[in-house]
Amino acid sequence: MAGMGGRRLVGEVVREGRWEALPRLGQERIRSPALGLELRVRKRGSEGGFRELRFFDPIAGEDLRTHEESEREVARLRAMLEQMRAARARDVPSDGK
Repeated sequence: MAGMGGRRLVGEVVREGRWEALPRLGQERIRSPALGLELRVRKRGSEGGFRELRFFDPIAGEDLRTHEESEREVARLRAMLEQMRAARARDVPSDGK
């Protein structure tokens, strides 16, 4: 596989004391029945050559967020909440009626 030294993505699980290959969904995807997720090789950013492994939720149809992505989402939601609170404070009459 390009970007991984010609190696394929593989995974294994122990079943009844023996190692068995996880189901492959292509050269860059494997599926974990235990997790209900896929592990995929993704290009990172627009620069091209850099690749990363990401967990993908086939039910939601999207990658699971990384820790960094989760922190950014929390910050975005907090900023929205503060904007809503500020707008509500502006709309409430000063006498409370």
